[in-house]
Amino acid sequence: MPGIQLTIQMMMSLFHLMYASTVWPFEGDADNYIEIFNEGCILVSITFLMTYALGEDVSPENGSFIGWILIVLILVNITGNVLIFLRATLRTFYWKVYIPLKRKLTNWNWESSSKVYKLHPM
Repeated sequence: MPGIQLTIQMMMSLFHLMYASTVWPFEGDADNYIEIFNEGCILVSITFLMTYALGEDVSPENGSFIGWILIVLILVNITGNVLIFLRATLRTFYWKVYIPLKRKLTNWNWESSSKVYKLHPM
């Protein structure tokens, strides 16, 4: 029974990967890259789960090895998602905050705004 469920999940994930890589359903490129990356990670993890679930003579050492592979895969997935989000955030900050502020500061008339104010003693 787990083999049928994993096979159906693998087919659904494969179709979703094909859809996401051809249609690009999200507006932002970062969201589409994250979706493709996540579906790829799901396919790899399902492959290892099928090896474990359908293997009749899975030794404890092999089961432990498959578990460590899944842990590493999850860490790679989380790290990849964070890096893609960080790149998109920095790119948005650069174009929407840094560049307009730089343009405003280069066009600023520094001579007229550099008045010296003197304090008068009381």
